[in-house]
Amino acid sequence: MVNFQNELPNIPVHNLEVVFCPSEPKKPVSIKRVSDGSDVALEEDNGNILIRLEELETVEMFEIK
Repeated sequence: MVNFQNELPNIPVHNLEVVFCPSEPKKPVSIKRVSDGSDVALEEDNGNILIRLEELETVEMFEIK
């Protein structure tokens, strides 16, 4: 996820919900934040994955297994 704003510095955004819809739905085993290795609550519905993020400053990546 990237928080891109025309004016710098970026203002952090809060309470994001992102739905990831993989082309081949599979039940995920785990989701981790790449920045600190912490687990992210796993929510899945019919092959779609819901990621909730309290705050995004500039960039965050996730590892979905």
